[in-house]
Amino acid sequence: MIEASRYFVGARTSLSPMLYSSEARSFYLLGSSSMQSYSADDNCSLQIGSASPESFACSDTALVLPTATLDLASPEQAGVLDSVNGPGRYTY
Repeated sequence: MIEASRYFVGARTSLSPMLYSSEARSFYLLGSSSMQSYSADDNCSLQIGSASPESFACSDTALVLPTATLDLASPEQAGVLDSVNGPGRYTY
């Protein structure tokens, strides 16, 4: 079970909780999507909602966190994340 997030300018859409299968190229959203504001600066500092800002190693295609590396979504994945509006199975 994981969370997926899609970052737009100033707002983050989160899908959590959800089940994900890289083999089946699909995920099943158990709840509903939610949106939160965020801000980021050129030094790879990210603040989500009212949480304290955190610094990460980053590049144009990835954020490297203490527990995970987050890669840029493919066009197919981004399209699916943009279309999700409720529980169900989504493929990409």
